[in-house]
Amino acid sequence: FHTGPHIPDVGADFDADEFARTFADANVDSVTLFAKCHHGLLYYNTRHPARHPGLAASLDLLGEQIEALRQRGIRAPIYLSVQCDEYAADAHPEWLAITPEGQVVKRGGLLEAGWQIMDMSSPYQDYMADQLAEVLGKFAPVDGIFLDMCWDQVSVSKWAIEGMRRRGYDPTEDGDRRKYAREVAHGYMARYKKMVDDAHRGGVPVGIWFNSR
Repeated sequence: FHTGPHIPDVGADFDADEFARTFADANVDSVTLFAKCHHGLLYYNTRHPARHPGLAASLDLLGEQIEALRQRGIRAPIYLSVQCDEYAADAHPEWLAITPEGQVVKRGGLLEAGWQIMDMSSPYQDYMADQLAEVLGKFAPVDGIFLDMCWDQVSVSKWAIEGMRRRGYDPTEDGDRRKYAREVAHGYMARYKKMVDDAHRGGVPVGIWFNSR
């Protein structure tokens, strides 16, 4: 469901009842649904400019999917891409991870299709937190959160260099770069987990999955 921004008429023929009935007939009891894809685009009603431009203004795709599944007793955990976000990468190239050789980190070659990789020590971590908070608020109580593309990403962006120096690490040392990358990953994972826990405090505990680890 990683649907580029130039794809028109996304969900134009969507039928919520048919969607949910298909899963029910297949005896599926849980379906993970997209709130945000690798393109950084959002599939629910939001004022955020990253809402998929191919979605009709009247279509709350994720909201209708969740409601239809819940009516049939099917769980609907919510998926958000983390370190792959093309929308944020294009809008804020300063948030991208940088290799020690000074190249932008990308899944794929410089002249071929691939994903730009975000630096989680940059303000992008807050940007991502705002999107997670919106999803937790709009669809509470959620059935689960699936956060994808969550690995230890070495970077020498200005954000990473400043972070390493604050912790007494040497940005020129590979071991220190890797240690800092692990700490950054564990830090944002703890932050996002606490957000999910706090949103459901006093209620049924909600699972959170960090993929690519």
